[in-house]
Amino acid sequence: MKVMILCIFAVLLLVACSEQQADPAPVIPQQPIVNEQPPAIQESEDNPPAGKAQILSSAIEPNALTIRAGQTITFSNDDERGIPHIVRCKTQDGYMTSPRMMPGEEFDATFPHLGTFECIDTIMKFKATVTVE
Repeated sequence: MKVMILCIFAVLLLVACSEQQADPAPVIPQQPIVNEQPPAIQESEDNPPAGKAQILSSAIEPNALTIRAGQTITFSNDDERGIPHIVRCKTQDGYMTSPRMMPGEEFDATFPHLGTFECIDTIMKFKATVTVE
């Protein structure tokens, strides 16, 4: 008799537990990842293009550039070894990072704020400094 009561209790317990459903985990909406760059300032006679920095096999040349706020530097992969490069510049707004550049490809970096900023080739660790006056 005790065994029968225990069996009935066990069955009722299993049924009761199986009918309770856990609350589903809350769905947290994903925010899109946006890599926003400040809008480029129109170049004119008063704001000429700042120039070009070449990524070579042993360095970024020139490795020190001075520009005015809002000017753009074009980084170009001119490495004769045929390897890719990625340039990352630290700015007041965070980082500007180029896509993976194969030889012959370029990346434009616009610097809207005053200051001194370091740019690094993330693959070869070459460095250049951009001073914005």
